[in-house]
Amino acid sequence: MKLTIWNSLASKLLFSLAFFSLLLVSGLAYVNTKIVISGYKKQLQELVEQKIDFMLPQLSDALHNEEYLLAEEQLIRLSSAQVINGVRLLRNHGRPLVVGSFGSPHRLFTLALPVTNVNGEIIASMDVAVSDRNFRAMMEQYFQFLAAIIGGYVLLVVLLLRLLYRAFMPLRELTRKLEAFDPSHPVPIELKNTSGSEIGMIADAANKMSDNIIHHADFMNELHKEIEEGRQHLKEAQQIARMGSWRIDTQTHDCSFSDQMYVLLGIPMDGMPLTWDTLLNVIDPSQRQSFIRALENTAQTHTPFRLMHKIVNAHGEAMHVLTEGKLSLRRDGKAFISGITMDVSEQAESQQMIEKLAFYDPLTNLPNRVLMQDRLQKSIKDANRRGEKLGVLFLDLDGFKNVNDTLGHTLGDRLLKEVAERLKRTLRDSDTISRIGGDEFIVLLPLINSEKDITIVAKKMIDALQERWEFGDKAIFTTTSIGVAIYPDHSEDADTLIKFADTAMYKAKEDGRNRYRFYDKTMGETIRKKLQIEHEMREAIETMEQFELYYQPKISLRTGAIIGAEALIRWNHPKVGTVYPDDFIPVAEHTGMIIKIGEWVMHEAARRIEQWRAAGIAPLKLAVNLSGRQFGSPLLLHQIRTVLQRYDIEPKYLEFEVTESVSMISLTESLKVLHQLRDLGVGVNIDDFGTGYSSLAYLKQFPVDTLKIDKAFIMNMLEDQDDRTIVESIVSLSKAMGLKIVAEGIESAEHVRLLKKLGVDYGQGYFFSRPVPFGQLDRMYRNNLVKMKTLREPEKKQAV
Repeated sequence: MKLTIWNSLASKLLFSLAFFSLLLVSGLAYVNTKIVISGYKKQLQELVEQKIDFMLPQLSDALHNEEYLLAEEQLIRLSSAQVINGVRLLRNHGRPLVVGSFGSPHRLFTLALPVTNVNGEIIASMDVAVSDRNFRAMMEQYFQFLAAIIGGYVLLVVLLLRLLYRAFMPLRELTRKLEAFDPSHPVPIELKNTSGSEIGMIADAANKMSDNIIHHADFMNELHKEIEEGRQHLKEAQQIARMGSWRIDTQTHDCSFSDQMYVLLGIPMDGMPLTWDTLLNVIDPSQRQSFIRALENTAQTHTPFRLMHKIVNAHGEAMHVLTEGKLSLRRDGKAFISGITMDVSEQAESQQMIEKLAFYDPLTNLPNRVLMQDRLQKSIKDANRRGEKLGVLFLDLDGFKNVNDTLGHTLGDRLLKEVAERLKRTLRDSDTISRIGGDEFIVLLPLINSEKDITIVAKKMIDALQERWEFGDKAIFTTTSIGVAIYPDHSEDADTLIKFADTAMYKAKEDGRNRYRFYDKTMGETIRKKLQIEHEMREAIETMEQFELYYQPKISLRTGAIIGAEALIRWNHPKVGTVYPDDFIPVAEHTGMIIKIGEWVMHEAARRIEQWRAAGIAPLKLAVNLSGRQFGSPLLLHQIRTVLQRYDIEPKYLEFEVTESVSMISLTESLKVLHQLRDLGVGVNIDDFGTGYSSLAYLKQFPVDTLKIDKAFIMNMLEDQDDRTIVESIVSLSKAMGLKIVAEGIESAEHVRLLKKLGVDYGQGYFFSRPVPFGQLDRMYRNNLVKMKTLREPEKKQAV
């Protein structure tokens, strides 16, 4: 098709623009005319209504007084206005009164109005014929103006068409020369009178294009060489990665394979070519259908696939391979699947090792907690489907910690391995044994009919594990405590069953160890209360407003002076009232909430010390208890430094009490933390002394200031000679090491006299004071200060 002015894009755009702009102008003219007419009528109506409103009172009075000549004069005066043709008055009684040319055809519109008297009663109606003379004159001028605009617009379109024709001629010449262009004999394109214009720029671009075409052939030759080099590099990369590529026709299953694919499958390239059947034969039979389904799914859904499977090559070598493929289209529209197959045997072996570490205990090779929970959930589904029961047994070795502490962890690990082997020999192949940590094991018993079946297994395990263990020249005797939970009798949830079995196991330990116990609801109530406390405590620690510190004073047994106090937390529960530490601190310790609670206690105690200092009173030393979780927390030292800096108090006024059992969990770590506390300048006390193990052997290494003798020894020392002997020994040891002694649990004057006689420094107990709020402690302390100032030294000795 040849280029003409009528089929050029520019002319089509111009004609389209002219047509649509004409429609737009016509529409605007129509709308504007309507607006002008409407506006004129409205303005004219307002003018007429103003004239009528001016004469309407006089007309109403004339009609009311029946002065009809006067009324007619008013109407004649109104009709004499240039914009009014005539007026017609219709009275309620009598003939109509018509003034002026009311019936003239040159009427624009008629305005009807009522005429009322002073009482608002309608006494006549009046029709006013508005003249169209001014309106016709105005519209003639308006249409003359509109015609001038449209004429100018048409002239503009004609001028544009002329300019388009002048611009089109060089464009047609350029088209003709481009059609005659011969790449083998390129001739420069030259056009007249186009220098600097768009057409000239196009001609210059065409000349440059001809130069590019000449160079294109050379470029394509170079590109072909690079492609060949890329193919060679790809081949080498496939050899290094042990990866081959392939194509499979989705309809005929015709295949093509790269050289490395032959190497991967162990088939010589000069032998029989690879086919679809050859490829299927090397795939592991158990995974062959998965491979076929993956290809079919990709062909149908056009989604890529990724499949890990095994093959056995022509040399008989088994390999793990990764095959990936996607659907592609050839130029002729036929579909094929292209992909790669990579040898990932080493990665697969590493993955298997990772999975083993993730799901199996490395010491005993038993399933770990993660795998046990997975198997338990599957067993629950199977038992539910078959209407059967299953048992969950939670085992804990009795006294295993003593084995580690006395014989070492190496022997302890050997014992755990032997325990695993004995349990395997005791149980069925269908049962699952797992080690979930430390000396704790879980046994899953599917396919049971009653508690009797579990009882038999539990007794067999107890008997097996209490037999003598021999490791070289060492013989060990152990027992185990077992807790049992049954699906669905106790719960239908896997985690809950494990929790219930754990609870029952602790009940077995409480009942004397080396036995089993089935879970019952009373144990569940204990768990429920703990969970309720945990839930409500999580809400309470958001603001800490429900918590309060009470203080139990420490008294000098020599002088009776209050020398310090122990900070004891109370939970003022909004529903149940005061909750004591024994009821919620273990839950806080278990869940980790003790870290935030302990930090709050430090801040609150430091705030009270700063309050005394601000009042000009020498502060008491306040002691804060550290739980095992706090003592082992890496945040502890940072929290203490923060408290000291924030309240700007001297470290000597703040003490920390650590129980003997907590300090002995790890001697190395405990020594490190205790020395760091001492370096901060705060006091360190060992609490509940005498209830731990091997304490006296290590006590000399601990950088502590005070020992607090456990109240169990103090309360019974008056009647029990053994307790008195223990107290005397602790006091003698402490004096020899230069440590101060605090006796807890003092409840009588007899306790005080005996402890003073033994040389105990300080006392604490209900005999002196129960734990009290800070306000009460403050009053006690102030009164005690006054009392101590008034007593002479001999009187101080008798003050207590």
